[in-house]
Amino acid sequence: YDMWKDTGSFTLALVHGKDTDQGIYNVTGFNGTQTIDGYAAAASSNNYSTTTATGNAAAVVTVQVSMATKNASASAFGAKLNSIKWTRTGP
Repeated sequence: YDMWKDTGSFTLALVHGKDTDQGIYNVTGFNGTQTIDGYAAAASSNNYSTTTATGNAAAVVTVQVSMATKNASASAFGAKLNSIKWTRTGP
């Protein structure tokens, strides 16, 4: 989806399900690709996982979530994405 991105540091948070058949989420649209692993040895719902990103210039960006790879222990590339949130954490 398209969103306004300001300059500064951000935290990316995903609320998602984890399980033995989940892949690694790749989120693009800021500076590079941020990844969050959806694999877990036992199923669980509503996991809150975070990573960081930096915005180099203010602009409208297209944020995309894809599943291009998986944890070596995962049996598939599944995804149980509930929500995504960007929070500005610094200048």
